[in-house]
Amino acid sequence: MAWGFWTCPKKTACPFRQAACQTCLLKNQCLYLNLFETPVSTTTASISSATTHFPHPFILTPPLDQRGLIPQGDTFTTELTLLAPSFSMLPYLIITFQVMGQHGIGSTAAQFELLAAQVYHQAHWQTLFDSTQGELLALPPPAHSQALAGPVSSQQLTLQLLTPLHLKINQQLSNELPFQHLIQGLSRRIRHLAQLYSQTTQEINTLPLIAAAAAIRVKHQALHWYEVPRFSQRQQRQMRLVGLLGSVTYQGDLDPFIPWLNLGEALHLGSLTSFGFGKYQLKWEP
Repeated sequence: MAWGFWTCPKKTACPFRQAACQTCLLKNQCLYLNLFETPVSTTTASISSATTHFPHPFILTPPLDQRGLIPQGDTFTTELTLLAPSFSMLPYLIITFQVMGQHGIGSTAAQFELLAAQVYHQAHWQTLFDSTQGELLALPPPAHSQALAGPVSSQQLTLQLLTPLHLKINQQLSNELPFQHLIQGLSRRIRHLAQLYSQTTQEINTLPLIAAAAAIRVKHQALHWYEVPRFSQRQQRQMRLVGLLGSVTYQGDLDPFIPWLNLGEALHLGSLTSFGFGKYQLKWEP
């Protein structure tokens, strides 16, 4: 799905499809640029030394039913999480999925039809678009975020990677996931997202949290590499997107990390999250 999702927004929203984005007069108001090539500004320059690619204001979750091939006529579901500043762009993204279906996805350019689009609002799903009606309804008003469900206290946790995890620590990928590396990567992602998209200016000091994570031990680990082939239209070459799949069980005083880990379930972990990477599920034990 990556080819269509990353090229169709420009086809849908850009009136100057051949123009260089960074020199375009509309770059400050551009849907494509702000969603897919988050520009550096005076408020985001402070993290430019920490990352070369700013995290995007959306998280894509591919179908999780483990089907490598979807038969013709079958349906599938894709989840798209939009951070608050980009919520108003949802109607454009619905149109993008429609255009994507017309162009086709994957190496065979398989076409599909968008049947419905729903938004999770105030603890239930609301339909914004239904292909049988052919009408796009108005967005619901923004709602205040609610606390993410999780235990009050826990001494053991199993983390199941549902999509590949591409996480670099000190610029290196590893086939292991020590708890300190997990918290370091998670706190970095949350900190960057807060700097880019949150309205608060309060700085988050995560150094004590990362230091405390060294005391959590790995009880069991079953991880393996998984490769996702992709053809880059921009670079006109085949690319290998790799990440870890499997599970890790941790033991120790997990209480200080519970809010961070719960938030990571929604925001994903590591990089390539706009390609569906980094989704995990938590199983807590007392």
